[in-house]
Amino acid sequence: MFCYDKGIKLFGADFYLDAERVVPFSFVSHGHTDHLRNHKRVLATPPTARFHKLRKHKSEVLAVDFNRPVEVEGYQVELLPAGHILGSAQILVEKNGTSLLYTGDFKLRHGSTCEPIEIRHADILIMESTYGHPDYQFASPEQLEEALDRFIRNCLRWGEVPVVLAYALGKAQEAVRIINGFGHRVLVHPNVAKFAAVYEAFGYDIGPYEVWQEGMPADGVLVVPPHATRKPIFLNLGPYRTVLLSGWANGNGRYRFGADEAIPFSDHADFRELLEFVKQVRPRRIYTTHGFDEFPAYLRAAGFDARPLRSSGQLSLF
Repeated sequence: MFCYDKGIKLFGADFYLDAERVVPFSFVSHGHTDHLRNHKRVLATPPTARFHKLRKHKSEVLAVDFNRPVEVEGYQVELLPAGHILGSAQILVEKNGTSLLYTGDFKLRHGSTCEPIEIRHADILIMESTYGHPDYQFASPEQLEEALDRFIRNCLRWGEVPVVLAYALGKAQEAVRIINGFGHRVLVHPNVAKFAAVYEAFGYDIGPYEVWQEGMPADGVLVVPPHATRKPIFLNLGPYRTVLLSGWANGNGRYRFGADEAIPFSDHADFRELLEFVKQVRPRRIYTTHGFDEFPAYLRAAGFDARPLRSSGQLSLF
């Protein structure tokens, strides 16, 4: 039903799923930069189309709402919410009685700033498995929010500015909503603000925030992208302390970005969620992308036909 050559290509069609290189026509699962290319044409949800444009990509976009089947080059395709960030989508592909589900990035835990995931049965499953190892089993959202609240209160008690490091798209908007719930004044990096405006346009209220300019003081909780800390943006901030929100908090994420603390707050499914997702999809065959090489072995131990999806440099048919 598909072939793989530096990208997932539907067999007999010139249509890719999250193509890893520039192609004529590709489904784009969500608005993070590692999934965006300057394809000639893309199929995506309306929010992803907005993020695509904000990131200066100039592809022709076919914007398709969730749960609205369309025909693409002889295949019926339908976009399903993935629960990753606003507008993130899985794609269900069907032809001649066989179905394929490609997840893109996803999670089962419900976030308040994106659509909850929808799970369908499929014969073939191609799934993202970033945290496909038993070491990555995250605490509940309530426990993670309590950890963030505790970090902020301690900073304020010690006279330090709390700086929350969160990806500009997705995690930062969730963090702003949570911090507003604590009752604190929120200041955000301009990159966070430009994506927050899209959330508001699609009906997601993350609460009030002010745009902070680099090099300025901050009277409140500051939310900035992790990569921004590689520049001297905090010169006039005064005493401050940083916390990284990342599923890699259990690994080297904190040290890679030089954060003082880290909380395992992730927009991806953890190990338990990955297994639960597979049980609900009930596929005949599974291909895994990203993550740990041993994850397919855990799936095989659970009774599934699973293998990693890799390119050997030659065209692979499935």
